[in-house]
Amino acid sequence: MSTLMIVGCGGIGAWAVRLLQQAQESDLLLVDRDVVKSRNLLRQPFRQRDIRKTKASALARRNDTPIESWIQEVDFDKLNPKPDWLLSCVDNHPARAYTLDLSDRYSIPSIVAGNEVESYQVLVYKPAWKGTPRDPRVAYPEIESDLSDDPTKPGCSDEQRQGNAQSVLANYMAAGMLVRLLTLWQSKVKDLTDEELNFLVNEVNGNLFKTRETYYALNNSSSVE
Repeated sequence: MSTLMIVGCGGIGAWAVRLLQQAQESDLLLVDRDVVKSRNLLRQPFRQRDIRKTKASALARRNDTPIESWIQEVDFDKLNPKPDWLLSCVDNHPARAYTLDLSDRYSIPSIVAGNEVESYQVLVYKPAWKGTPRDPRVAYPEIESDLSDDPTKPGCSDEQRQGNAQSVLANYMAAGMLVRLLTLWQSKVKDLTDEELNFLVNEVNGNLFKTRETYYALNNSSSVE
């Protein structure tokens, strides 16, 4: 059984956790130091009784039974064993860059998910792709250049990040695509020839109107209107 680390248990991460818990195919390690607030109940799968609990600890329980592990900070040197996949569901570029750095440092594949008000983006990344067009930091340089909303810097609060509130549908669609790509890359890659691998989806961009998929070969894409 694989172990998945979900970094960020807010809009996308909370729904991804619930979907992965339903699948019951992996052990989950949840990472988030934010606490549940009343406004989160509108867009995230928390309950009134979760208010003031950390989001990670609230999601680690199901029907009042602890079922997952959770931590507030990532200290990979103390993790044993290491997770098989890193799932980045954070809402700022510094945290995404940090997760990708962990992916490189410990040779762990990752999936990066993000969304705006009514759109979303999900990308698969493997350390072997570092510096290539498949590296999210190459395709989207703002991941490393945009230092706003850095959660490690003073003055950055949950309230300051509420200006671009995401809809519950965008959150849920992003979470669903994350689980879809994880399932594809966990179970299908080893069974595919090199030619077939070229047509495996490794990035999805979508909104309420259409979905665009980018294939591994990078020279093929399709849109579903």
